[in-house]
Amino acid sequence: MSEKAREIEFLKLEILEIQSERDGLKKQLEITSKHLDTIEISFNDVHEKYERAKQTIHILHQNVETLKNSVDERDVCISQKHEQYLKLKKHAMERMDFANSQLDLIERKYSLESSKLRAAVREAELGARSLSEQLEQRNKDNAELTSICDGLIERMDSQKNAGFDNQSIRPQSIQELCS
Repeated sequence: MSEKAREIEFLKLEILEIQSERDGLKKQLEITSKHLDTIEISFNDVHEKYERAKQTIHILHQNVETLKNSVDERDVCISQKHEQYLKLKKHAMERMDFANSQLDLIERKYSLESSKLRAAVREAELGARSLSEQLEQRNKDNAELTSICDGLIERMDSQKNAGFDNQSIRPQSIQELCS
């Protein structure tokens, strides 16, 4: 029995060792399981972050494409607006040149008309001066004639009062009166 008892003792010790090894393996399995759970949670977090980053990158690529298209559209629009600006500028310059030429024509016409009017005014002034001088001369002549006539009338009145006949003194012409 002693061999059996040794064998039983040996087997008991082996069972204890196996149980202790099994307990160690259980603990290691628990630790590994916890690590695996933690790693799975971390992996899930990383995977979620990766998916979000992937979606964000996809959205950013779409935004970049949209912005590129928008920039291209803006460039086309700017080119069109620039062409419109150049056409409007050319049209405005043509209209301004036309207006300036019309203004030059009007200024020349005004200058010519102004010169004509100044000449007409000078001519009218000369005519008025001449008429004024003629009027003055006629007024002088009329005054002289009036004084001559007054003198003659006085002489006739004085001769009438003195008893002379009007018929004998009557002049033959106006020239005799003036002399």
